[in-house]
Amino acid sequence: MSIIEILQSSAQPETEGLKSTYCGPLADYLTSGQCQDETVKYVYEKVNAAYPQAGICTGLNITVNPNIVPNQIIRYKDVAKLNGKGYPCADILYFTNESGAEKAMLYTPLTSGAYLLVKGEYLVLTEPGSAFEPYRNDIVALASSDVDFVINTVKDLFRRNAGGIQRFIERKIYGSYELLLADAVKMADDLATEAKEKLVEMDDRAGYIQSCVLKWFMLKKVVYVSYMLDKNILNNVHEGNSKAQRTQAKANADTIKFIPYSEMWRISRPKPRRVRTIDPLDAQTMAEAERIESYNESLKNQ
Repeated sequence: MSIIEILQSSAQPETEGLKSTYCGPLADYLTSGQCQDETVKYVYEKVNAAYPQAGICTGLNITVNPNIVPNQIIRYKDVAKLNGKGYPCADILYFTNESGAEKAMLYTPLTSGAYLLVKGEYLVLTEPGSAFEPYRNDIVALASSDVDFVINTVKDLFRRNAGGIQRFIERKIYGSYELLLADAVKMADDLATEAKEKLVEMDDRAGYIQSCVLKWFMLKKVVYVSYMLDKNILNNVHEGNSKAQRTQAKANADTIKFIPYSEMWRISRPKPRRVRTIDPLDAQTMAEAERIESYNESLKNQ
């Protein structure tokens, strides 16, 4: 099946595997009232004006396969504890041109850390064995609120290799791998701090814990893959030694810290201190006893 056929089948109730909440013309989606984010709605209106045949797939439920080699390399075993539970990825905009070529874009507005997560979703969506693996060079991940940049990226999809476009997007957002890594490390640390605070107050925590595990996995995956695919790093830092590059990529992924899955389940509210209270009658009895003892002591000293 083609990209669009896979996406459209995901919206059919009888289809097994990939599931989505909506898949159809972008114009219909905009008039349905489902798009509540005003920034996103504005971008989609401009995209629809430029590409009237554009479509959108929302809520596509994708799963991480912990058993494939690329996911084992980053050494984050907690992702296997999700037991294949899926999660909804970013919106997917899809397009065709006059010759029938199909392209797609995972899209989210640009907020702190948004690019790291949406690129991680792209890597999961197109990983080995997935339905979209054959189309990894026809799909990009974009986090931007710049309408012109979004539209120009769509144009580029039909003129250039998606890998080159993705590298351009990454450089535009971060400028260098070092900045990407620093942002990923900070995002992971901030998530750990947030989790410790939120889980203390949570009784129904399964969904939140799953979300945390997925985010840490995405950060590790992006940090690893972005380093491994950077030919400038391979040639200028590691002098063409791919083994050295791989070793450093693993080390970079290890800098993404996380709270272990089992530990998150054990986080609980602090137990209140037990304060010993004295019954009023007991207090009166004790006061009387102290008075008598004090009187007896005074007699001894006479």
